[in-house]
Amino acid sequence: MGATFWSDIDQSKIKENEFGSKLRSKGYKVTVVGYMETTPYDVAAINPKTNRTTTFEVKYDKMASKTGNIAVEYCKIRDEEESTPTGISTTQADYWVFSFPGDPTFYTVPTTTLKSLISERKYMRTVSGGDNYWSRMYLFPKQTITSNATQVK
Repeated sequence: MGATFWSDIDQSKIKENEFGSKLRSKGYKVTVVGYMETTPYDVAAINPKTNRTTTFEVKYDKMASKTGNIAVEYCKIRDEEESTPTGISTTQADYWVFSFPGDPTFYTVPTTTLKSLISERKYMRTVSGGDNYWSRMYLFPKQTITSNATQVK
């Protein structure tokens, strides 16, 4: 895995912690799990009023501000015969949270809404990316995601 992969992971960890801090400032009890852990989400937050736990998958899309698009990973392909579901295909998080360079706002989208946008084909196309272009992603106009999101500032 290249240097870009690890710097992306470092930036993702920063964003997970920033999102956790924002939730804490609103009174939530927060656990930031982070990358490469065994849980199927990045952040868990307990609502102080309901005592209900909500889970979040936090995504930092460093290209979205430049391209106006958001990528949502759904699988990895190492060769023509082997694909592994990832991202939106395997998530158990209640919400996906999107963060962008230069924007202090976090955009939270219910996972069910994101999956509906996919099933309704609201994405522009699928693309390959990541290390060795093994990741397959749905590419959405940024506005499609942010207009379906709740902002956390």
